[in-house]
Amino acid sequence: SAIVQLAEASRESAAVRHVFGGEAPGLELEGIDWGREKKRILGRGERGVVYEHPRIPGTVVKIVMASPEAEFAALQGSQVLDDAEISAQEEQSARAIAAAGAGPRHFGRAEIEGLHMSVRERIYGSALDRIIAARELGPSQRDLVLEMLGQMARSRVQAGDLRAPNIMLGRTLVDPALQAYLIDGGTISSLDPALDFQTARDSLYNQESIINRRWDIHAGKVVDSRPFREIV
Repeated sequence: SAIVQLAEASRESAAVRHVFGGEAPGLELEGIDWGREKKRILGRGERGVVYEHPRIPGTVVKIVMASPEAEFAALQGSQVLDDAEISAQEEQSARAIAAAGAGPRHFGRAEIEGLHMSVRERIYGSALDRIIAARELGPSQRDLVLEMLGQMARSRVQAGDLRAPNIMLGRTLVDPALQAYLIDGGTISSLDPALDFQTARDSLYNQESIINRRWDIHAGKVVDSRPFREIV
């Protein structure tokens, strides 16, 4: 498969060995003109843009950029995190989810020429919302999502932004096994350690999941949500 071929080819890369080998990684971010790297854009979200890392195979670079909705909220006087605060919060979230075995690894972050960016493990696959939209969500894919929730339940990790666009089904450079990954969890909190596993997983499965978030000039922030179990 393509991922296996990539893994074999990348064994000769010193940068890959450093990052995936657990050494203090050089993030290899200096001197990149991101304006010229548009072909490497993999996705855009509410908090930034994700690029294929041009120098380290198997990783992505996320650059924090405020969405138009966030900028509008700030103009309306709402309290909005600045880029440095967002980058720090995302690192905390990503490391907690990865430690639970439910998300890609976060290798580090930096501020370069005023841009706050981080390097993370790349997931080769599809986002859950696209799988659902294409009517391709079957029992095997649903089981992968439930296993991801199980990993989080075992570690008593709860993600405030558990929703379909933030979940990918795929593989990584070093793990060819297909699994579900939470790639962006928002604010992280801890489940009650006294809960048994089934109750902890059920609480994640039943938590409210945002399906639409927008700013209305009259009403302000408008959020539509449903229990996560109704989405998957």
